[in-house]
Amino acid sequence: MHKKRPSIPNICRTLWAVIVILLLAPAKSVKAQVSIQRSFYVEDSIDHTPLGFALIKFTKIGNPVPKTMELRANSAGIIELTGILAKDSIAFTIELPGYQSYRGRCLAKDLYLRHIPLQSDTHELHGVTVHADSRRIRFKPAEMRINWNKFTKSPSEPLASVIKRVPTIINKSPDKNTLSLQTGGGKKIAIFLDGRKLSDQEVQSLPAMMIAKASLVTFPSVLDAADNTAILYLSSNMFAYNYSFDEINLNYDIGRTGPSFTFRHTQKKGLWSNNVFINGYHYKMPESYTNINIDGQDFQRDTSKSSVNTLLIMASLTKKSVKNNLFTIGVLSNLFKGGSDSRHLQNDNTSSVSSFSSHGNNTLINATLYAAWRNKAASGNTWQLHASSTFQPNSKSDYQQKTPTSIYSSTNTQEQLYALSGRYLLKKTKLGDLDWSSSFSLGAKASFDKTANLFNQNTNPATSIQSSQQYATYGGVSSAITGEKLKIEGSLLGNYAWQKGYSFTHFSNGYIYPKLVFSYAPDDKQSISLSLTATTLRPSFKMAVTDSSYSNNWMISKGNQGLRTEHNYHLDLLYNLSLRHFTFEAEGEQIYYNNGIVQVWDLQKTPVIQLTSSYQNLNYIDRSLSVTTSYDLGDALYLTWSGQLHHLSFKQKELPADFQNGYYLSSQLNINYYSKHAGNYALIGSWDGNPLTYLKQSKTHPELNFNYDYDLTRTLNISAGLYDILGTGGWRKVVIYNRYNQLTDANKRTFSLGLTWKFGQLFGNTQAGSVNSAAVPNDTKKL
Repeated sequence: MHKKRPSIPNICRTLWAVIVILLLAPAKSVKAQVSIQRSFYVEDSIDHTPLGFALIKFTKIGNPVPKTMELRANSAGIIELTGILAKDSIAFTIELPGYQSYRGRCLAKDLYLRHIPLQSDTHELHGVTVHADSRRIRFKPAEMRINWNKFTKSPSEPLASVIKRVPTIINKSPDKNTLSLQTGGGKKIAIFLDGRKLSDQEVQSLPAMMIAKASLVTFPSVLDAADNTAILYLSSNMFAYNYSFDEINLNYDIGRTGPSFTFRHTQKKGLWSNNVFINGYHYKMPESYTNINIDGQDFQRDTSKSSVNTLLIMASLTKKSVKNNLFTIGVLSNLFKGGSDSRHLQNDNTSSVSSFSSHGNNTLINATLYAAWRNKAASGNTWQLHASSTFQPNSKSDYQQKTPTSIYSSTNTQEQLYALSGRYLLKKTKLGDLDWSSSFSLGAKASFDKTANLFNQNTNPATSIQSSQQYATYGGVSSAITGEKLKIEGSLLGNYAWQKGYSFTHFSNGYIYPKLVFSYAPDDKQSISLSLTATTLRPSFKMAVTDSSYSNNWMISKGNQGLRTEHNYHLDLLYNLSLRHFTFEAEGEQIYYNNGIVQVWDLQKTPVIQLTSSYQNLNYIDRSLSVTTSYDLGDALYLTWSGQLHHLSFKQKELPADFQNGYYLSSQLNINYYSKHAGNYALIGSWDGNPLTYLKQSKTHPELNFNYDYDLTRTLNISAGLYDILGTGGWRKVVIYNRYNQLTDANKRTFSLGLTWKFGQLFGNTQAGSVNSAAVPNDTKKL
């Protein structure tokens, strides 16, 4: 008899109550409320067309503590002057990319009901018309500044849609329901809004027109991100309007048959705003065929079908005070249930052939509550606080096989994670022609997990319970000196962690994470940066436990209690160039892994075939060269290509059988065409991994995907997608131990048809942040 599945704790029921309240609160659509009597109108000076989203910056004259306030126009070019009295005397500047700034001083009431004309940033010089530089990207030392409006096609589209169009950002996932953002050099990209990290659900939910500024930093401070992670920093607009916006997207896929839906909601009323995102999908995958060959002999042939059910929920509530402070609370939840049914034909080393079936199930339930607070003092210094609690009452995997051997395997993990962090950022200080800035952070986290394993073969049950407790405190400092063309930044993060768990004794470690970055930008068209980083990663609990877990009757995983701590030394050189229609990026990296933790395999054929995976320490160097180029023809056609070449070099003379020095390649090509009348087209081709080396045990064939969408009306959009056009996406070859070959082939061709309906009015939102915004050190090795 199997153990009864654990019930969801009361805390999770409370989380669902919070979700329901946040979902029902914005049910009524509220249109934008603008006081025309206190507003003025921004227009083009020649044809008098409204200039939507123009920005006014103003200060009160005579205020003993000068403070700049900002307001942004709506799509009709109307700006409502809120937060100041009619009799207040102000100095103001009105700005919009591509137009000359408009400056003035007057009483606030003198702007009421006026039409302010902005002149195009174009002038005559000796009979030659000179236009302002409208490049999409400019460079400052250590950052790439993105002209956000150049990549925005619709004010209401989600942040993710705009981010995917930035030429140096690659989305590795063709699936519309998931994000996998990377730089051309392969660094993962985190998204920060107003200094806080966003979840994927928020990136897919928040509207594009709320963004005022965007900068990509490839080498951020270690206080914000772990090594090999870039950050896209976003700053939000300030809107004085009430608004309500909703969007419903329905899709049906033929191939991986099944429906999916997405609901987006954004609302602001007074000082309060809220966001809701719900994404659910059910996919029934087509059959896949796998052949496993050991030492040149067919060992097993599998035919499998699988299904996936997923529901993702995000809801947040933000209050913005009149002093521009922000407070956000929110919840994230994930419910997943998947299953597979397989038929197997197995030929063991006794030359007997057996036929049997198996069934697998995977279930995941988790939820995260978070709160974030940001306070900017009159002095210009900023406080940021963040707290989160994650509860995972159920993460269960079941495997059941009936004949010829009756097997039941079950693994169920329960986990709790608590985190608290604070950040203090000092206002920039002038040192002659240089700016000096610094920030400090403190934080703590604690996690508790328990895994129950059951393996029952021919009614002979074997059970074990593995539990661990992990605690960590950390603190860091970051300081930078910035000039017009040069920036030097140093950051240091100290982490002390202690852990105890089943099958190994209590231990503690203290580590230091230093990072030094030199950046030089001779002009705003190019930059060069050099980054030096040293990180330390201890073995995770999974890698240290010596108990075995079973994937099936012949595949086993176990840890290695003798693993040593891994030390990485990372040297990274980056060059960027941006011209009017062309961008280029080249990056060279070298990472030396001292006692690098790697996964190894052991294949035995006597008395029965058994493949065991474990972990081992090796010293090796990973060198890579990556190139990303992009070319655009106006705002209609974009071409982006990225490629990577890696070389692995191991220091040990005697290596495990499946380890070897060698090269591997990867490449991706994106072609995007945007037409107001014909719709938007996207063609994505990718190729990854050849030949095989460690870190790349699998080969894949080139894959081609196509997407199209078209606005039928202002509120109705249709979309279509054709995935795996070449029919090669399901081909995958895995080589392990130089004797184990696994070849999988599946028909992944899928046709997707979608309909999106938008309703309500949208003007923008400001959010303090969300879950996982703390810079928690990644102090354990993860593979």
